[in-house]
Amino acid sequence: MATARDSDDSTASESESSEESDELSDGQAVGAAASQQNAQVPMPANGRPFRWQLCSGKSWKNIENDHIIEINYCLPHAKGITIYNTPYGEVRIDFSRMRILKKNLKVRRLDDGRSKWIWYCMLSRKWKSYGHKDAKGNSTPKSEAIESSFQRNPRSSFPFNIGSETFEINFREMKQEGQKKKRQVRRRPVYRPVQQQARGSQGARQNLPLV
Repeated sequence: MATARDSDDSTASESESSEESDELSDGQAVGAAASQQNAQVPMPANGRPFRWQLCSGKSWKNIENDHIIEINYCLPHAKGITIYNTPYGEVRIDFSRMRILKKNLKVRRLDDGRSKWIWYCMLSRKWKSYGHKDAKGNSTPKSEAIESSFQRNPRSSFPFNIGSETFEINFREMKQEGQKKKRQVRRRPVYRPVQQQARGSQGARQNLPLV
């Protein structure tokens, strides 16, 4: 059996240098994530929209009640989640790198190809989705446009304008780059419930056995 606890982003009291370190770490993982997209990854079985799995080197094993992981993954501020009491002990999933920390394990998320992805930018230490208007009333690009460009080439960039200013989202580094500064960017799906799962309320700590 296993329980889980989510891991959030840095609080506002933490330094800018700490936040910048997170940016670099996120960026280093994008190349690997892009390569995984092009690899032959199976679809979730039984009509599920997603499936989280762990691998110890032999085979991939489904994580039961993985909707708890998915719910956290859909939150832009969630950096990861820790699973307890698994056959491998405490397992920490890093969402940005999509890897297990400090263990010789692999993690992956299977997707049915119909997920709606939302793009977020770190503004004033808060994650804000693209498509909103800035303080001057200028609109930012919609997530659909960014995602379309990302799907065509996840190693490219997405240029756009806000008013008279020019910006670019660097997919490899997951940063929004402008003339004055760089901002961290994240891409997360909209949560879609698994039809057969129970509708009861779920706490922050849940059983997550491997099956």
